Amino acid sequence: MHVKGYLAALDTEFATYIKQKKNDYEEVQNLQEDDLMTMAENKYKSLVSTGEWNAASKEQKEILAFTAKLESIIKKKKSDKNKKPKKVLMEGSGPRKRKRYQRKER
Repeated sequence: MHVKGYLAALDTEFATYIKQKKNDYEEVQNLQEDDLMTMAENKYKSLVSTGEWNAASKEQKEILAFTAKLESIIKKKKSDKNKKPKKVLMEGSGPRKRKRYQRKER
């Protein structure tokens, strides 16, 4: 049975379907190669028409979400690094206040 091409498909649902059909063929051998090709074509058409062909798995969606979040954090950190920190003078922290304070202690 020649299924290497079908098993190389990037769509995991389709590849799983083909693996199952291959197992059926090996166990029972009632499945003809032409029948497999017809079933594979029908499965492919079904997945494409429902928009499920090559759809991201749950794990892939989570990885994409984490990647986007990480990129956002990195971008924010870089932009924060490029900003100059604002100098905030607190009351009594200016140079004149210190000099006056120091003079009073003498």
